[in-house]
Amino acid sequence: MWLNIKNKLLLYLKNCNFFALQIDESTDIANMAQLMVFIRFDRNDEIIEEFLFYLPWGKCVGFCSDGARAITGRLTGVATRIKKVVSLCKTMHCMTHRQALASNNMSRSLKLVLDSAVKIVNLIKARPLNSRLFTVLCNEMNITHKSLLLHTEVRSEVLLLLTDIDKEKSKFFCDNE
Repeated sequence: MWLNIKNKLLLYLKNCNFFALQIDESTDIANMAQLMVFIRFDRNDEIIEEFLFYLPWGKCVGFCSDGARAITGRLTGVATRIKKVVSLCKTMHCMTHRQALASNNMSRSLKLVLDSAVKIVNLIKARPLNSRLFTVLCNEMNITHKSLLLHTEVRSEVLLLLTDIDKEKSKFFCDNE
């Protein structure tokens, strides 16, 4: 099945006028690096049905998106098409986008705190070495939480790691405001 999808994708890319890549490395819940590659290309026919044909849709329980009309449109959006096949599938707005939307209306001081927290989490999570060092630190301290998630209760451990890797950001954990 994967060979068929791969061959079709390569054929589409050879025949398209333009394409763009989005590549990101992420660390999964087991702290393993995962490479994600998104390819966008010009094609006017129904790629969703054709490309996603092989998915076991009966097992799909949720669909998350950024809320764009092409995705959530009432008549022809991707979410509507999925719901036609799997009526029990829940659709929701992506949590990352919710946070971005909510932060647009925050007070300036609260927005600065949120931005600082996001930068600190990204410093640790986006760099595999920092993520591994954080896990080692938590193991050595016999802490229940071994990885840093977007919502976390490991403030003191984050402070200890930041003291070693970025003293400037560690000051945020000592600021009472």
